[in-house]
Amino acid sequence: MNINDKNIYISRRNSLAGIAGLSAFPFLEINAAAQPQPKYKRLVVVTLPYGTMAQYWKPDQIGSNYNCRYAEIYKDVKQDLSILTNLSHGNGIGHVNAARLLSGVGINERNKYENKNESVDQFLGRHIGSLSRYPSLALGGGMYSWSKEGVQVPELVGSDKIYRQLFIPDSAEAIKAKTATLKEREMQLKVMENGAKSLSSILSSADNQKLQEYQASILTLKENIFRKKKWMNTTKRRPKDLELAQRPTGSELVENTLEMTYWALMQNLSRVVTVSISGKTPVKEFGGSRNWHNNTHHGMLPDKIEFLRRIESMAIEKTVNLIKKLKATRDPEGSGTMLDNTMVLFASGMSSGNSHSCSNLPIMIAGGGFKHGNHIAYDEKRNAADMLYTLVRNFGVEVDHFNKSNKVLDELI
Repeated sequence: MNINDKNIYISRRNSLAGIAGLSAFPFLEINAAAQPQPKYKRLVVVTLPYGTMAQYWKPDQIGSNYNCRYAEIYKDVKQDLSILTNLSHGNGIGHVNAARLLSGVGINERNKYENKNESVDQFLGRHIGSLSRYPSLALGGGMYSWSKEGVQVPELVGSDKIYRQLFIPDSAEAIKAKTATLKEREMQLKVMENGAKSLSSILSSADNQKLQEYQASILTLKENIFRKKKWMNTTKRRPKDLELAQRPTGSELVENTLEMTYWALMQNLSRVVTVSISGKTPVKEFGGSRNWHNNTHHGMLPDKIEFLRRIESMAIEKTVNLIKKLKATRDPEGSGTMLDNTMVLFASGMSSGNSHSCSNLPIMIAGGGFKHGNHIAYDEKRNAADMLYTLVRNFGVEVDHFNKSNKVLDELI
């Protein structure tokens, strides 16, 4: 069965397809507002580019009484998270294989799948649609977010750019210009739509398949226009309590990004945020004489190992701070805390930067209403794609599989 056969995103598309043209958008907005809105959860992904050192990361035993060097950092929220070990997306080696962390599909095999190597954040974002200002946000500078066309999603990089995008209100002139642009695009799409309809009766079955793909693209563009029109006159708000470090160090850059992630969730700017900690993160404060990547090839040299311990500890600590903040905040949209309704995934597509191994990925999952407090060690044959499918189902999207997986991790449910 096609992954999109049973989800509400397609049913929403089908309803759009029944509308004669883009001139019906006001009608669409009225009906969309009248329909009950799905109660999706949220997802935050924090990624590391080069994995973690196993001697610090890996727990010493299965269950709740585990310990490890890094556990000291998350001891205050240990009962709110799970450590998963032995999950992998196959036995790939190298940075290019690390890019499949959130899809489970390698770049070189993406053409085998209808949705290419679409990552879980983009897949969930398509279900969010216009329920948030941005269906999903890709922040940082990694290579983990991929569209259903198999294209890497452009990321917002840098504190200033992210802040302007999320919190600075558009000027009246900017809104006027955007309105004019959207009207022009509506007219262009109307021409495209009419042209596609006129062709459908004269094309061969093979060509009609291509036409259907073209029509699906038109529907996607329609949805994007609808979302932008819906949110254009909703003023962005600058959080009063958001303080960002200026000219940030590496750790301050990560903290800035995660603080803005928190406020993006609070204001429903997005329900899906991926924060890719970049391999180009400034590392001077961690004692590294070179860049991060060069230090991953440590050759067991104590100074390089200490550098890696410091930068990995920083990334875990900043993520834990976000988890604590979500736990301390009552959910503005419903019952419980924000952490109850927000899944936080901390992971890397590579287990070791030194060996370039992509087996036994470092994975931590917090919040989201999962059962937590344990180190769960899976059979080494268990695919990390099952973790992605578990996130999809817990998010609230009822599909029968996501990319390569149709099984959930029962230990979390």
